[in-house]
Parts: sequence; structure tokens; C-alpha cells
Amino acid sequence: MDVIPVVADGPLNQHELVAAGLRPVWTQGDGYLGVLPDEIAEWIDLELGANARLTGLMSSMFWLAKLDDLVAAIHDPTCAMREEVVDIPSNASIRSMLDLWVDSGKIPFKVYGRFLDTSKQSITVFDQDFTTAIAILSVSRLPTALSPIVVTFHYTL
Repeated sequence: MDVIPVVADGPLNQHELVAAGLRPVWTQGDGYLGVLPDEIAEWIDLELGANARLTGLMSSMFWLAKLDDLVAAIHDPTCAMREEVVDIPSNASIRSMLDLWVDSGKIPFKVYGRFLDTSKQSITVFDQDFTTAIAILSVSRLPTALSPIVVTFHYTL
């Protein structure tokens, strides 16, 4: 499947999903473009109202969040990721759900690991007489099941 890469600088419009080769998502404000597919309808109780802000396929959610690498991964036959319907609660963003989807197995950790923000912070602290340095290295944005990871080592000068 050919997917048009994200080129927008601002917020993406979900109406552009079809033009990008992806399926629309249901939104709390606009509903669904066209006939609501059964696979999405079963997530939404139209009489009681929806608890979700967005409901749709993972690839569409990734595209809306400008996560082109994850869109490509979900359509890559060599990747162990499968397309499925997900919802985004009213109090969450698409990106804020990534850790939960990794923890629940929707996104394999190996796939997610390739797209992590791997920025590292390093702090060096000396003891009182400056003879021992303690370096603390922490990696940010690991799934909640694995974080925080802190590596500490002692070094005598």
C-alpha cells in the first residue's frame, strides 16, 4: 500500500486521510466520513455517547500524529505489527497512547524501539572530597513497563 508521507507543518486534518491512502477515523465532533464501518461502530455506542475522542485504525492514528515510520511499519509485511481499531480517550493524545499500546502488545517493543526518542541525559555528581564521580544515565521515553531505567557506576579518581 502506498501511503503519502506527512508534509503538513501544523495540525493534520483527518479529512486528508483518504487522500493519503488511509481510512478516515471517527471523531467525537464530526462523526465518520461516509458509512461507519462495523469494525469501528462496535467501539462506539451512539445512544450513550462515546467515551473516545477518536476511534479508527492504528495506521490512520499514526498518520494523524505525524508518525510516518509507524505507518510504514504497520504496512510492512516483515513487521510483526497488525492493523487494528483503537480509540483515543477524550483526555489523551495519540502520542500519549503509544506506551500503553506497547505495554499491551499492540506495538511490538522492537518496532517501537526503533522510533523512540533516544535523547539521553547525563549527570555527574562528585562526592564531598571530589575523589569519586557518580555518573547517572537515564534514557527517556521507554515504555512504562521498563521505565525508569537508571544506570549508576562509581569511578574513583
